[in-house]
Amino acid sequence: MQLVAEGEARLYRNFIDGAGTRAIGVGYPGEVNLAWDANQLRPALLWHGEFMDASRHWSGRGQGFQLPDGYNVLKLPLGPVLAILADSSAPWPQRTGRAQGFRFRGYQLDERRRPTFLYSFGEVEVEDYYKEAEGGEGQDSALDRQVTFKGRIPDGLYFRAAVGKGVKPLGENSFRVGELIVRLSRTDGLEAQLRPDSGELLVLVKPGNREFVLRQRLEW
Repeated sequence: MQLVAEGEARLYRNFIDGAGTRAIGVGYPGEVNLAWDANQLRPALLWHGEFMDASRHWSGRGQGFQLPDGYNVLKLPLGPVLAILADSSAPWPQRTGRAQGFRFRGYQLDERRRPTFLYSFGEVEVEDYYKEAEGGEGQDSALDRQVTFKGRIPDGLYFRAAVGKGVKPLGENSFRVGELIVRLSRTDGLEAQLRPDSGELLVLVKPGNREFVLRQRLEW
């Protein structure tokens, strides 16, 4: 029961191995795929090629976790994507969920059924949107990600753009984080913080703004 994204995105909500019990799989045109974890409110898996085989959950009793199809499966680390830190060197928290002030608000679909994942962190409303994109020279398809923060943005709010085994700059606002290449952009500049010891790439969400938009290109 192979699910294929042709012309528009294809969604698969179920137990996905590596993305948890409230996983939302998204297959984009161009054979680039994402699984988003609605428990931890984070991207959990990226992969290329075929999207999902629904036979485990759509036949029989439908038990267990489904592995993503395809290749180049990249498992992203656990943990929250937002935190309030005393300073940029403070350790990143490990706990997430309601106890830490996060709430999932569902998702909205655009005209080609690409979802924007919605959640809140305290008084900050977050919109997390992904779109298929061309990869760099000699690379498979990539994903463009736009994260929009709205509301009362507090001092010391950081967004963890990526984390992996090792982080190093590749050029202006471009970084290799483990197996992932992250290219960041904002129209009015950004403050990116590299933390080599933990392999983290942090971006300060500037306080005082009623809206802060961060764009990433994810290549792997």
